[in-house]
Amino acid sequence: MIKSGTDKLVEITRGNLVESSHSGALAVVSSSGKLLHAIGDVNQLMFARSALKPFQVISFLESGAYDHFRFLPKHLALACGSHNGEHQHTETTEDMLALIGLSDVHLHCHGHSPFHQESYESLIREGTPFKRVHNNCSGKHAAMLAQCIFHEYAVEGYQEESHSLQQEVLRNLSEVTGVPASQIEVGIDGCGLPTHAIPLRQVAYAYSQLADPVGMTANKRKALMQIGDAMTANPKMVGGTGAFCTDLMTTMKGSVVGKVGAEGVYCMALRDRGIGIAIKIFDGSERGLYPVAMEVLDQLGVLSEEQKLALKAYHTPEVRNRQNEVVGSVRPTFTLATTDTTK
Repeated sequence: MIKSGTDKLVEITRGNLVESSHSGALAVVSSSGKLLHAIGDVNQLMFARSALKPFQVISFLESGAYDHFRFLPKHLALACGSHNGEHQHTETTEDMLALIGLSDVHLHCHGHSPFHQESYESLIREGTPFKRVHNNCSGKHAAMLAQCIFHEYAVEGYQEESHSLQQEVLRNLSEVTGVPASQIEVGIDGCGLPTHAIPLRQVAYAYSQLADPVGMTANKRKALMQIGDAMTANPKMVGGTGAFCTDLMTTMKGSVVGKVGAEGVYCMALRDRGIGIAIKIFDGSERGLYPVAMEVLDQLGVLSEEQKLALKAYHTPEVRNRQNEVVGSVRPTFTLATTDTTK
């Protein structure tokens, strides 16, 4: 259970006053498992939601399904992503389904309006209904269906926690987070698949392994490096136009893997430093999430001046009124403190 505490990470100003704030927790962990920095209770359970997608598709690679069906890195990136529902995303999902001989109707996730406003408006003008491929999780579902076809698992019911596929996912999550499977709480995600509650610190550890998988088996190391390469080489598949994940990875040119999760979660892997970062905003708001992510990168000395400028709108967003006048700002308020905790 998330305990909100009093660890304020970001505040919102209007004029000269602080109007509101967001509290949360964050963990910065090395690939050796050392907790480098922490704010708040980093050992409490949290649903990392879609931030776990890069690890939910490990068996997509390890099983041989990825190579067997001749998928491409863009397909893998989409499977790790929470896409905007743009044409580039729906087309790529449909391509994945065609490679395994299935179609949109086999996806358990249901259709919703695209997050990308222009794509949404275009469908409305055309009178085209929202399809399952528009679901932001459709890439992950397509990858899971590919595993089912490859292993000759039942396609129907692939979303059930008891299905062999989902048990593989759970085992992989246990291995990369270092948490016994019996201690991982399971709920149901927005797309209908199992979602897993794991301590924030251990989610950060998993991302440290995405950065530098020194603690993993040879097969896991290969898969994690392949996942990181695919996401950073195809950032538009992970999010899309105007998405922080896409803009962050594009700007950082392969050195950072970033992935958002619903209800105020953001995680990053610093690939050139072997560091994983996990952030949780307790009230689930996205408003303070990206400023916190940017501030962590800034305080760790990761960003060049050029990169800071390119991502400034995410770091300290302006608060504007209906007349588009700047009336305040969103600004991080925390300082990373070094910790010697290694438990």
